[in-house]
Amino acid sequence: MNERNKFVKIVNVLSATAMLVFFSFFIYMSFFENISVYQAREPRSFYTIENIDEKVIKDSAAPAGIKKEYTFVIDDADTNENCLAFYVVHHYAEVYFDNELIYSLNVDENNKIGRTPSSNWVVVPIYPQDSSVVVKVVAVPVYHSVINRDIIFKFGSYHEIFMNQLVMDLPQLIAWCLEYLW
Repeated sequence: MNERNKFVKIVNVLSATAMLVFFSFFIYMSFFENISVYQAREPRSFYTIENIDEKVIKDSAAPAGIKKEYTFVIDDADTNENCLAFYVVHHYAEVYFDNELIYSLNVDENNKIGRTPSSNWVVVPIYPQDSSVVVKVVAVPVYHSVINRDIIFKFGSYHEIFMNQLVMDLPQLIAWCLEYLW
């Protein structure tokens, strides 16, 4: 075994050990630490937006020949702690508030690596003055294979949205780490 192979093996063993220690600590803290918490105020939460008007529009200029428009109203933007969040895979995305462009996710024409922004969380801060605005999201699929992919819109606390997503993805992350160890 040459020096490089020994080094790679040592790095792999150290990485696997670090992951095992991290997940052991995480599991211990999650299940065996007995703590008491008092809260006079409930933490901000989030919800999935349900009343959405969805239109599929044929567009010959779009990479996959269509674009999708989602329209809904945000009624309860009562603090500066809210955001609109959604996850797109191989889509260009634009977010409009009352027809004013607020957010855009695209790839530059001169991009050398690909023609898609890949997978992204789109997160738009929502302020109290945004209450009752009409939100329009334009999603343009780049490939035909993602045309039927659903987009789920979430509204509320940035922290709670992502903690929820982490909990949902945790089994997959643990499975990946276990596979990596073997």
